[in-house]
Parts: sequence; C-alpha cells; structure tokens
Amino acid sequence: MTRVLLPILCVLFASAARSADRYIVIVSGASGDAQYAGRYETWRQTLINALVEGMAVDPSHIDVLFDGADEAHEATAGNVRRVLDALRGTMRADDVAMVVLMGHGTFDGIEAFFRRHLGGDA
Repeated sequence: MTRVLLPILCVLFASAARSADRYIVIVSGASGDAQYAGRYETWRQTLINALVEGMAVDPSHIDVLFDGADEAHEATAGNVRRVLDALRGTMRADDVAMVVLMGHGTFDGIEAFFRRHLGGDA
C-alpha cells in the first residue's frame, strides 16, 4: 500500500506552497470482523506514518475517525462534520486539505457507492 500511496501523496502535495499548512482527515468506516479491523488499523497507521515521516505533515493536523474508536473519534457523520467545521475555522486560503475515505463499497444491483456507515444522519 505504501508503494502506491506515497507517490500519490507526493503529487497531491507538490503543488502546495511551502508556507501552506496541510490538513488530513482520515475516515475509516465499518471494519466488519476482527480480521478486517486489523487490516484497517494497519492501513491507517501506514498512511499516518507516510504523512508524518515521508511528507513532514504536522501530526496535530491529522484527524482520524474510525469504527471502534472512542465517541469523539468514531466514524460518524456528526464527527466528520465537526472535524470539517473545525478545519474551516482553522485553514487559510493557501492551506491544503485532504480527506481519505477508507472502507469498502456496496453495490445494490444498480449503483455502487461507498458504504454508508456514518450513522443515521449520513
């Protein structure tokens, strides 16, 4: 995953000015059973390490919401809105934000979409 992800991050952040701050929101939805929960945890940590160590992103600029977290970090629509609203008040015009959705898709026989596990108010 890192071999694919790091070059993508480099391209995305290459256009950002050196003085711009970078903010990342990682939303990891329903993991299902323990096997998948472990994979998602590994993927989240790999991404965070790549951002902090490889891209020099300030760790305080990374918000992580995930299935199984405490109430403030649970991957719910309300928490996503809260984090994005906080960023709106923090970011300047030249800053860069990236939202990463980590999860699995759903296909209802007609349309494919990102799984809606963000609570009843999604």
